[in-house]
Amino acid sequence: MSQNNHPPHPPQNNDPLRYAGVDVAKDSLAVDFQDQKCTWPNDAKGHAKLLRLLRAVPRPHVVLEATGGYEQPLVRTLHAAGVPVSVVQPGRIRAFAVAQGQHAKTDPIDAAVIRAFAEAIAPAPTLPPTPQQLRLRELVTRRRQLVEFTTAEANRSAHYQEPLAGRQAAALLKSLRQQIKQCEGALAELIAAEPLWQARARRLQEVPGVGLVTAVSLLAEMPELGSLSDGEAAALAGLAPYNCDSGPFKGTRRIRGGRAPVRTTLYMSALSAARYDPILRAFSQQLLARGKKPLVVLTAVMRKLLILLNRLLKNPSFQLQGAAPQPAPPVTDHTPAPASQPAPASQPLSSAAPVEAAAPADGLARGAANQPLPSSRPVDVPAVPAASSPASPASPAPTPRLVPLSASPARLAPAPSPRKKSKTPIPASPSGARSATPKKTKKLAKP
Repeated sequence: MSQNNHPPHPPQNNDPLRYAGVDVAKDSLAVDFQDQKCTWPNDAKGHAKLLRLLRAVPRPHVVLEATGGYEQPLVRTLHAAGVPVSVVQPGRIRAFAVAQGQHAKTDPIDAAVIRAFAEAIAPAPTLPPTPQQLRLRELVTRRRQLVEFTTAEANRSAHYQEPLAGRQAAALLKSLRQQIKQCEGALAELIAAEPLWQARARRLQEVPGVGLVTAVSLLAEMPELGSLSDGEAAALAGLAPYNCDSGPFKGTRRIRGGRAPVRTTLYMSALSAARYDPILRAFSQQLLARGKKPLVVLTAVMRKLLILLNRLLKNPSFQLQGAAPQPAPPVTDHTPAPASQPAPASQPLSSAAPVEAAAPADGLARGAANQPLPSSRPVDVPAVPAASSPASPASPAPTPRLVPLSASPARLAPAPSPRKKSKTPIPASPSGARSATPKKTKKLAKP
């Protein structure tokens, strides 16, 4: 009998994961699990039947698509029962089905595709949120919906002519604003009850342009902030520019995907930070001077701001630099300011003022897609060279004339060469009006 003084190895669980594909609809659940295909109602009874099926085998793992909220009751039930569940983007499932050559689409077929996707990709399980996190997210979502509804109703009520419609709109707007205040009060109480959230919200507000609403929205919509890398944070928010290159072709980098509520929240904060944060202001001015469009510059500022907020939460000892960097060269005004007035510190990104070495702002960045270009922008029109005698040396090329862009096409045509006016009268047409083209007349010989 051999003696072994080493402690025994812990038992390893070599059982593979058993994936269940679930296609969630508003009223039904289509399940594909171990050669069993079932369809149950999307309610408490259907959830209980699914749990009994999953508990009959070891190590089950449920994979389903995000369906705009209809999957949340089932996800909460599975989390409460301790069953791992992965909520996957529907676009990934659809792309996997197309890659398999599966173009048909029904609920049972989708459940089978989800199961095949899970077995091939092995998605990570979605972590269960805390009850406080669920409350915070729901209150932030409700406040955002109320704000959007208030803006839409205020825009509609500006055109009402009927007194009854105006009174109803005013009463509705008053009620909506009261509900917004109620949501903000509930959010403030929820943040004050959690010391960790209170500290994180205070940390985020150290950056100029980030207020309490932005901080609370980021805590609700992006709770992973502070535990991600710079690239992961930008990609999760949909602010990472993806390349589109093929051989010698170099495409335009564009952002896509990500969480739209996070971008909506960062948009207004980036507008303020690009004016009042010294580092982000210099960054935006450098991009404008390089010819970037204002909307592209604002997107870059949003990404820079998000990375900064992620680093603030990731490194508690990280401190913001209070000293402003070296002032960047002026890019919006080329005339020196008078001695009695200081030069402007910054220029809004949405300004239509000309920018040196920068492309003109397009209509989308100015807020009007079909707005005509300024009439003061000149275009080059070749001038007609003057007639030179054979003995004269070759003259240099004439300088082009500058004609406003708003001129008619007839004015943009080259000027005709000078010649003598014809003294032949224009004959009248049979209708009494003179013809536009003079007729040629024979010159009679003198007797």
